[in-house]
Amino acid sequence: MRRNFSIILALLLCAAMLCGVLAGCGPANQPQGGENEDPKGQQTDPKPDDTPKTPKVTVSWYDGTKLLKEEQVEKGSKLTSWTPEKADSTFMAWYAEASKTQLFDFNTAVNEDTDLFAGFKGALVPDTTTWCLIGSGAGTLKGSNWSEAAETEENFKLTKTADKDKNLFVMENVTLYEGDAFQIRVKGTWTGQHGVGYLEGYTALAQADGDVVGEVKVGGERWFFANGGFGDSPKGWNINVAKSGIYTIRMETNPGSNDYDIIHMERTGDAPELTMTHDMYLKGTMNDWSASEAYQMTTDALREEFTFTITVTDEMLADWTATDENNPYKTKTAALKVANEISGSWYGVSETTADAETWTLTAAGGNNLFLKPGQYKITYNVATDSAAVVTCQPGYFLAGVVDGADHWDCTAVDHQFQKVDDTTYTLIYTFTEADTASWIKDAGKKGAVKGVYGFSNSSADLWFGQKGDGENLMIDSYGTYRITLHLTGEGEGYIEAQKITGNFLVGTLPSGEDWASSFSTPMGGDTFEITFAQKAPASWLGADEIAAIKVVTVGEDGSVTWFGTADGGNVMLTRTGKYTVTLKNGVVTATRTGDA
Repeated sequence: MRRNFSIILALLLCAAMLCGVLAGCGPANQPQGGENEDPKGQQTDPKPDDTPKTPKVTVSWYDGTKLLKEEQVEKGSKLTSWTPEKADSTFMAWYAEASKTQLFDFNTAVNEDTDLFAGFKGALVPDTTTWCLIGSGAGTLKGSNWSEAAETEENFKLTKTADKDKNLFVMENVTLYEGDAFQIRVKGTWTGQHGVGYLEGYTALAQADGDVVGEVKVGGERWFFANGGFGDSPKGWNINVAKSGIYTIRMETNPGSNDYDIIHMERTGDAPELTMTHDMYLKGTMNDWSASEAYQMTTDALREEFTFTITVTDEMLADWTATDENNPYKTKTAALKVANEISGSWYGVSETTADAETWTLTAAGGNNLFLKPGQYKITYNVATDSAAVVTCQPGYFLAGVVDGADHWDCTAVDHQFQKVDDTTYTLIYTFTEADTASWIKDAGKKGAVKGVYGFSNSSADLWFGQKGDGENLMIDSYGTYRITLHLTGEGEGYIEAQKITGNFLVGTLPSGEDWASSFSTPMGGDTFEITFAQKAPASWLGADEIAAIKVVTVGEDGSVTWFGTADGGNVMLTRTGKYTVTLKNGVVTATRTGDA
């Protein structure tokens, strides 16, 4: 038995030794190390990972302009809300944009770089501000009509309640009609104006409904809406009324945290029915003298002015007009009148003159207005009981606060850009204190303008703002400016302004006649060298006169002073040649220095 055990043990030892020998005697080309070592014992690169990588997007979390944190997340994933901390403030929510109008939707996947903005509400601070309603409409707002006069705003003040737990301002029995528009602002300034974005329940539309980009609905019915405005935030846009009624307006404010101000609109009754006295139409050869909806004149809630812009085409011309004794063109034209469908009154002209560009239609005017193909703007005014017709010409115009009034269209017809070349147009404009509306003053500027394209006296078809973002071109100081419109593509371009000061040569110049319309010839001092190689084409020059010149001095404030001969007249040149023009002691002289 002991012998058998010894034999078995010896066999096991032999088997173990044989396994060791076999393990060390593999093929000559078999690596001896791990699977990532080559035959020479060097480490090799691991096998590439063929698993597809999920693309990343950047998520930035902000408090105002302060970056709280930034992270990379997988595209298509959903974010998880978190609560940042801020001294003496309560975190309210995360918002999708800096104006904190729309909450960020954490149920929506992020598929692009995304910014989120934290909303914090500070401790309650008493609000001692005087808040006023301002706007226009057929009811309560008729007395405001957007007037910024202190005595007017005094009548539209909101009353602060005695509530110590919040700043609550109230105005009761406000009659609003569909089509009215308003905001709430601090008395005397547009800084901190409160528009539609502050309304309780305001929602931006994912897709615009015509001109409507946001709304407040009650019971599924639209009561108020936004159609855009100055700036990107709806908090500065007008509140437009869609549901007439009598309202109580309550505004709760949070000084220092005004993103959380809120305007509550409580409808307490129906608005009195308005008595309509005017419903104005164009009637003529374009609609067979009928009151068709296509030619109903538009108006606002006040119904004090009605307008219509008509484009007369060949299809509107009538054969019989060519032989009408009152038609000065003696060829086929369109013919029309203005009519009030409620009173039955018709408005025509006493006569039409062939070279006129404006006409007045009255109830006493019995004749048709004959119009050639083109565009015309017709405005009926209730107070004067007459309609004004003006010819519209296409062109580029200055828009903004111009000549002390709002001209955010093509109505500043005295300020049309002049063509320099196919991509450049210029005009000269002097900004004065009259052009500084309160909202411009609040921004620390003196003027605000854009360039527009369209028919004169009509709405604009194209807009051109400052280079880069297309916003209003803001002017820093009063004075005279050369405003240049640069066209960069179809319907695209920008404007820029250069202040003009110093001495300029004007008159029948070699570059063209310029009597301070373009200030194209700066002198650069009190003397200027210029060559007149031929007689100027001005027909009023005498037989022995080849040019007439003066010098104008433009001051920093935009003032223009004219200088000529000792008695103030034009300096007349009688020979072609080279000249030195000098302004000295208020008198201009031109000395001929050689042949041209």
